[in-house]
Amino acid sequence: MRCWFFVGWITAVLLLGSSLLTYGQTTALLTGYVTDATTGKPMPFANVYVNRSTRGAITDEKGYYTLAGVPLGTVEIAASFVGYQSARQTIRFDNTAPQKVNFRLKPSEQTLDAVTVRGNPKRWERNLRQFTKQLFGEPFGGQCLLVNSEVLSFNDDKDHLYATASEPLIIDNQALGYRLIYDLQHFDATASGEVFYAGTARFDELKPENERQANRFRRNRLTAYNGSVRHLLASLTNKTFEQAGFLVYQEDVTKIMSLEKRSITLAAAVSDYKRLIPIQASALIQPGRLSTERRLVSPMKLIVFYTKAISNFSPYPDARYAYSEMKLPSGQLQLTVDGVITLPEGMEVKGSMGDDRLSTMLPADWKPKGNENDISTSGPVALQGKLAPTDARLGRISTAFSERFKWLAPTLFVHIDKPVYATGDRLWMSTYLLDAVNDQQASGETAVHVDLLSAAGRLVQHQWVRIVDGRGEGNFRLSDTLTTGTYCLRAYTDDDDAQLRPAFERSVAIYNLFRNEVAIRSDSVPQPIDIQVLPEGGRWITGLPARLGIKIVHPDGHGLPVMGRIVDDLGAEVIRFKTNHQGMTSVSTEPKPQRTYYADVTYNNQPQHVQLPKPETEGLLLSADAMSDTTRLALTILSANRAVSDSVYILIQQHGRVVDQRKILLQNGVAKLSLPMTTWLPGLAQITLYDASARPQAERLVFVPEFITPVRVLLGVNKTRYQPREQVILSVNLNDNGVPASAALSASITDADKVPDDTTEARLPAHLLLTGELRGRIENPNQYVAYRTAKTRQALDDLLLTQGWRRVSGTPETERLGGVSLRGRILTAKNDPIPGAQLIVASTGPGQSFVKSAGADERGRFRLGGMAITDTVRLLTRITDRQLKNIPPMEAHLVLDAPGNRWESGQLPVAPNRATLRNQLEAARIRQEANADLYRDKLAKVLNEVTVRARKYEGRPDDIQMRSLHNEADAVLVFDEKSPPYANLYEMMQGRLAGVTVSRSIAPPGGVKKGDYQVLIRGVSSFKSGTQPLYLMDGVPIQDPDGIALMTFNPRDIDRIEVLKNAATTGIYGARGGNGVIAFYSKTARSMPGSTKAQGGMTPIQLISYPSVQREFYVPRYDAEGTASTISGPVDYRDVLYWKPIMQTDSQGRSQLRFPLSDVVRTLRVVIQGVTADGRPVLGVQIIRVQ
Repeated sequence: MRCWFFVGWITAVLLLGSSLLTYGQTTALLTGYVTDATTGKPMPFANVYVNRSTRGAITDEKGYYTLAGVPLGTVEIAASFVGYQSARQTIRFDNTAPQKVNFRLKPSEQTLDAVTVRGNPKRWERNLRQFTKQLFGEPFGGQCLLVNSEVLSFNDDKDHLYATASEPLIIDNQALGYRLIYDLQHFDATASGEVFYAGTARFDELKPENERQANRFRRNRLTAYNGSVRHLLASLTNKTFEQAGFLVYQEDVTKIMSLEKRSITLAAAVSDYKRLIPIQASALIQPGRLSTERRLVSPMKLIVFYTKAISNFSPYPDARYAYSEMKLPSGQLQLTVDGVITLPEGMEVKGSMGDDRLSTMLPADWKPKGNENDISTSGPVALQGKLAPTDARLGRISTAFSERFKWLAPTLFVHIDKPVYATGDRLWMSTYLLDAVNDQQASGETAVHVDLLSAAGRLVQHQWVRIVDGRGEGNFRLSDTLTTGTYCLRAYTDDDDAQLRPAFERSVAIYNLFRNEVAIRSDSVPQPIDIQVLPEGGRWITGLPARLGIKIVHPDGHGLPVMGRIVDDLGAEVIRFKTNHQGMTSVSTEPKPQRTYYADVTYNNQPQHVQLPKPETEGLLLSADAMSDTTRLALTILSANRAVSDSVYILIQQHGRVVDQRKILLQNGVAKLSLPMTTWLPGLAQITLYDASARPQAERLVFVPEFITPVRVLLGVNKTRYQPREQVILSVNLNDNGVPASAALSASITDADKVPDDTTEARLPAHLLLTGELRGRIENPNQYVAYRTAKTRQALDDLLLTQGWRRVSGTPETERLGGVSLRGRILTAKNDPIPGAQLIVASTGPGQSFVKSAGADERGRFRLGGMAITDTVRLLTRITDRQLKNIPPMEAHLVLDAPGNRWESGQLPVAPNRATLRNQLEAARIRQEANADLYRDKLAKVLNEVTVRARKYEGRPDDIQMRSLHNEADAVLVFDEKSPPYANLYEMMQGRLAGVTVSRSIAPPGGVKKGDYQVLIRGVSSFKSGTQPLYLMDGVPIQDPDGIALMTFNPRDIDRIEVLKNAATTGIYGARGGNGVIAFYSKTARSMPGSTKAQGGMTPIQLISYPSVQREFYVPRYDAEGTASTISGPVDYRDVLYWKPIMQTDSQGRSQLRFPLSDVVRTLRVVIQGVTADGRPVLGVQIIRVQ
């Protein structure tokens, strides 16, 4: 008989064999022999044990064993020996009479198979990570160590991962304190998320190193027990299930409910529909054959809620508890009074109770002690010192914090199509704007800033991105004027003004293929490495042991693995250290009185001697440990004055919300606490320590892991192999713990041979859980979220010791107007600020009419937000005083802020050397040359360059400044009554503006010559790049698709032309200024100050917002019936096969993408990112072979 456990909602099945064991007050003796089934010879040192228990025996030299302490009832006995197949027998003990059972073991065939699976070490490592993750499970999977992974063999076959072991697996569960010897008999994990595994297990106790660890073992065992199937059955047996936190119902499927089950409450299902019937434990639990045995009898499915755990997977909105379904195909099962199942008879369990794996497996002979059953494992524990009741001072600390963080700047993430670009490419973006607390999509419509900056922090391009219900899209065209280097992509809202860094920031490598540039430092002298040594919590106190976080960074921005040591001012060595590949480590030391300490590091034969922070003599020290036990946080608080018993306070917050706060009484200057983390959100938690006077003393960041399985992304294609240009149908399915997930997504599909993997920058899960709340660049951040090993946890804790300053702080409520904003200063004619001045802005554009106002602060600064406008809008402005009396334009004027402020640029890593990406860059060159029309404009005929020498105009007239967004121009032409006549505005520019070429199109032979013009700006045109520049007439854009629009203007009305041709000046106009900007100023508009009375004292300005129509990603259209032999036209070398910035799964968690292949692609890299409706991050990366 087999017991099928459908684990969670992913229908993973646990094959337990035939049964488990019964434990009563009396036991029996079992003896017998273990022999070789082939030779009949005895097998000494074979293991014989009661399955899933700590009770076992070893055979002697004659193969004889004596197994004492076998409980009465039905038990399963297993025998195993290295190199042999294990054997199991189910035995019934109705009394204490001894029984004899012999085992005959067959040689295992797995030993021979094991030598054939290590052909690809990286693939084996990847399979090992998947195997341990799915076999161990959560929440303690990260604390389980597989000692002998070398005995495993893996086989990938048709979306299945199979695993076999030549010997029993040795697993040290460092959370529960057991060594598990697991004889794996079957393992099959499918691509759809199903996991089937079977085996026998015996347990050995791990000896705790100290009392603290022993207490941790006990707490974690209770955590594993509480809410489990065994806990439920034991509480049903002794009729205490309601006190234990269980709600149990029988489901009558004959009572029909609405198809939209999630809209029906639990109360309605019980009272109105009568579908759920509260159970009567006396009727459900029936006597067994022995006094220690029971039968669970229920012909109907059991619905179980565990009210001490919260879950979003409950189908009832008023009962968001851990939810499970239990089905008994035979109508019953057999168990013991301790809740141990002896004959499952096909029992099926779905939901939270079915999600147990090896990391939560307890020996069947383990029992919760009488007093432990009454202890809440979810509560705090004081191991030293004392927890005191909350007082008024702690209340004030909490209130002040909550008031400060009442409003939070939203979370932002930008998914781009690839990490490396060539000039001429477009950088495509998908933007996520999320609630800072729950990571759910922000509702409504607004706009965000996106900047592209050079490595020196200079703004290259800026644009507004329209956001609707948390999603937006945009793109930058990368001009050929850009130099090779690492650029910075930033996204932020106006709410981020108070933050230490923008909401989103990442590096982008851009290469100019037309310039033979080498990214090198300008310094001729070798730069020293950066050595940082920071004490834990920010305090280092004489006489108190403390951890020091150490970080060493190479001048190129990458962490440096080196060796070093800490020494004192006498030259005595204190401790040695060695940093990891990210340049980080930590050491523990105790500073001595009157000593000064240094870090000594030698790199490239250059020694460095860096002084450490000077130790203090008074104060409090905070130490945090969230690594040893991933479910609980251990805090140690030390005071320099141990003779005084004093109180301290701690406050713990996540995303600006208090998750725990305590008042603690120190004992001899020491307090040690253990706090549960299972109810906290995954990600960063900030711990602040306050003294008795409520003054902050220390601060620490810790990482809280996810306690549930990440959202699973399942990708599939409609064929195994394709022809060039053939259409691919890619299916996307999301599964969140077995439930189809509705999610907002974006997708990038690239040629894996042409585009490198984007592994160095944070993907969406790492950004939400880690990097989005830290200041500075994090090297290879995805590893900290993807891998949950003890080594990774240690590296992450070292990171938080050295880079633990959060970006997030509160945002004033007055600054929370979203949308496009207008910012700047209101100044007098002498450029002095006008405090309290009011700005009134009106728009009369079709469909965009409004009137808004904003006040200036003491520095004359103002911000006018909440404008939902598109394209370029002409706005009318009026300045008034505090009493709303008009201030004449000659006495007050506006100075608008340029976009792209406001933070210092951190050190960006040096762009990878061309040699590193030689193949990819050569592929980019071939791609662009094969389709020059897509990347560059070849229609223009370039004229000889004309150099114009003229007087440089210092400064710009105020009226010109008011009619433009830019503050300076690269070239200027001024006309007056003495200027010669011109046929049109094109002729006014021709040969007169430095760097501007004007040409007329050439008519085909025999055709009629067309009078259209092509205008190109040097830097763009010199590489035959781009289209017409952006034309502005008194600040209003002029559309000129045919090269004749400027002929409609009278040249005699123009008195000034300005040209913007580099990234520093055109960046304010965003993507439309990528090909340069030519601004015309008319004499009529220049006389406007004299005519303001006709407009009611309103002064016009122009504001560029997000485009009303988004450019679509280019996808060629090919004949669906075409074959390789019928392909014609230029070769398709695309590197990004498809880009879908905004997509949504349906109610079943499904979506679909269709796109044609290129002519040369062989392997696709598919990257899917997004967030579910309830704010869980989504990430799927898969390599798919197509040709």
